[in-house]
Amino acid sequence: MSVDDEYYILRPCKSDRAFKLMMKKGYSMAVLVDKLRVKLNCSILAETRHLTVVKLQDALVTIHSNGDMVIRELIDETEVKRLAASIAEAMREM
Repeated sequence: MSVDDEYYILRPCKSDRAFKLMMKKGYSMAVLVDKLRVKLNCSILAETRHLTVVKLQDALVTIHSNGDMVIRELIDETEVKRLAASIAEAMREM
């Protein structure tokens, strides 16, 4: 399953049971984390200079410094697509 939406690209990771989410408009890690915290009420689990891990709904989302995200712990593709759409919607509301 790959999704190429107007606002994001979602692809399964090759080496893991996870999905890579890339926003088409470039966002910094700080902007992504702030928007997800404010708009989607995520909780920050770990934070370093190069990546931040947040809990968002039932998923763990790793946000890299380049803005790419990895969604883990969701097995159902429909849930992954829904979460990706929620993230994209939160970013559009800037």
